[in-house]
Amino acid sequence: MKDEKGYAVLRLSMCGNNCRVVMDFQKGVLWYEKFAPGPKIVKEEAVGWMRQLVEMAFCVCMSREESGRFLFNPYGVLLGADRNLYLLDMEDENNESCKKKGQRKKIKEKFECTGEREVQTMFAAGRMIQCMMAQSDIYPSIHWREKQYIKKIVVLCGRKEDLEKKKKSIERNVHCLGRKRKPVPAVLWGILCLSLCIGGGGWYAIKHVKEEGQKKHSIIEKSIVGKMMDDSYMEQGKKYFLEFGDYEESKQCFGRVEDEHEKAKHYIILAEYMSGQEKEEKAKEALKSLEAEDKGDLLCMLRVYEKIGDMEDCEEMIDLAKRCCIHEYEKDIYFNEKREFEVKSILCRMYEMTGQKKEADLCYEEMSRLKLDEEQRQQYYTQWAKALMQRNDWKKSDEVCQKGIEKVPGSDELKRLRVQAMCMFPDNSREKLLGVLSAYIAQNPNLIKDEEIKKIAAQYQLKMEGGKIWAGK
Repeated sequence: MKDEKGYAVLRLSMCGNNCRVVMDFQKGVLWYEKFAPGPKIVKEEAVGWMRQLVEMAFCVCMSREESGRFLFNPYGVLLGADRNLYLLDMEDENNESCKKKGQRKKIKEKFECTGEREVQTMFAAGRMIQCMMAQSDIYPSIHWREKQYIKKIVVLCGRKEDLEKKKKSIERNVHCLGRKRKPVPAVLWGILCLSLCIGGGGWYAIKHVKEEGQKKHSIIEKSIVGKMMDDSYMEQGKKYFLEFGDYEESKQCFGRVEDEHEKAKHYIILAEYMSGQEKEEKAKEALKSLEAEDKGDLLCMLRVYEKIGDMEDCEEMIDLAKRCCIHEYEKDIYFNEKREFEVKSILCRMYEMTGQKKEADLCYEEMSRLKLDEEQRQQYYTQWAKALMQRNDWKKSDEVCQKGIEKVPGSDELKRLRVQAMCMFPDNSREKLLGVLSAYIAQNPNLIKDEEIKKIAAQYQLKMEGGKIWAGK
């Protein structure tokens, strides 16, 4: 996490009906700084922060501390280096500037309402959840059912009713966030039907089976919950690495499980290398030690190899890219059409670098079947055209540029490349080149200022002025 500073914070925990408050010191960034630029956040982490905000709000409501010690708005909450949320201790003189900012009129208008401390605190928690949803890009996107739960939580936070009643309703909705719905086992349906046939005694049987099932589930859950948390942080780290290119956040996630996961230590080195904090030799050592267990591993390794850009690694990169594309990606949490485009773009470059021209052309043809946005289409046709020009295949390069311009009419880069290809293709006449340039300049007069276009015009004795082009002597 960038620009971390140390702050005096309060740790809150419930003990019966009372809230225990313990002073602590944590490094991190303030909540408003985190969300000011509209960050990209992994869904699991966003849901976790929503839960923590609600839990902290209930603790503040149950606390016997003076209200002046808490400031429940974006200027009074810290996102710690451990990825958890903390309340700043407003009695600490070093937090005075945060207190002044958080008590400004425009902040109070957004995060305060009339009523007692309990009402104000819960209202502020709901508003902060709203801000997080509005100002951040959450991946994967929040499901419509989960959005309904979040709306209910925000509405409940704003209601002026009994705290205990409100708490139960909010906790019920918070519990549903991020939860995967499981199908009811056929055995239980059978027991239910049987009990209905038997009569009253059947209901006791159902209750007994349910209690036994809950006990077994509790035992299993406790035994695997640690592993699930570790896997969750590894998954979040890979998503920050791949989806957002946020290597600082990725490093923080891997850092939380480096003692339990040997692989996490290698990923920390890779994240540091990608953010310019680690040397290439260290990154290569980490890559050699890292065993790919899923497509997330393959994609991360491929991206690091590409940045290193060593010719010796071309065959290794081709192998990684092929392994990424072997299986269908519909069921994979890391591999989608966006990632497939990235992988095949790298694969094409590696084929070109190793002289495998037929394989490169086949790969480019396969990429044409992907659903690409405008930026990806321009990148695709530009990369293919440049590769063909490096092979001196001017005719095919001209054809690829024409296809690209049809798909992306506003691409000056493709128009520039096509004009360059036409100049190198001997069958193209000066008149044809003039006609093509005239059409492109009519679409975008600023092309006259392009240095490459100026050179070509001078070479063919073409005159350009006032948004027009014509043949000189």
